[in-house]
Amino acid sequence: MFLGTLLVVRHRSVRLVSMLAGIVLLLGMLGPGAGVAPTPHWLFLICGSLVAVAGARLLAPGAALTSARRVAGPWWLAPGGRLLGGLILLVPFLALGTVIAGAPGGDAAGALRLAGIALLYAAALGGLALALAPLLGATAAGSLGLVGAWLGGIGPSDVHTLLAGWGYVQRPAVLLWNTLPLAWRAERWYREGATDDLIVLAAWVPVAFALAAWAVGSTGRRSTPEEVA
Repeated sequence: MFLGTLLVVRHRSVRLVSMLAGIVLLLGMLGPGAGVAPTPHWLFLICGSLVAVAGARLLAPGAALTSARRVAGPWWLAPGGRLLGGLILLVPFLALGTVIAGAPGGDAAGALRLAGIALLYAAALGGLALALAPLLGATAAGSLGLVGAWLGGIGPSDVHTLLAGWGYVQRPAVLLWNTLPLAWRAERWYREGATDDLIVLAAWVPVAFALAAWAVGSTGRRSTPEEVA
């Protein structure tokens, strides 16, 4: 967990996204007068962007991945501990964003509920970015995570409409949108309390850990002697 925190803090891309997130939070505190309307979608966008970039650094090819291969412990220890370390850094942004977007009238229960949903969504999306990093590299994994964070608020029905006439692309895209841990599920869960959204987001956390553990071992078998050394 401590190593996961260090891997995130020391990287420039994470610091840049954190700075941008801090600016957006500041604008949210100023309210609609600053051109920003604090909503749950706004909070999910901030959390998703942060964990996408941070998660991609936790098992990035190089020292981070090599050290993960040498961990003596259960298969979930390296991905789980590092993701937890990355999520700790999300807490200040999550706390402030929740107060601004979820409890403008002092609704503490609503704010806590929004914070729990945002945290589970962040763990699922960050876990997916973490699992893709050993296979695709940190840049590609982070970029895909950012695309998911930015476009994930679009619902499957909207994707179906946008891709009308592109049948070969439409069907797999809608299936992908219904499967991945995207923000539209978190938003619907917040609005309607749908149990299936909770199940999908929660299921992605152990799935991401398992995929990350497999990716660490798989890339280890393909590594050259120089990379292992």
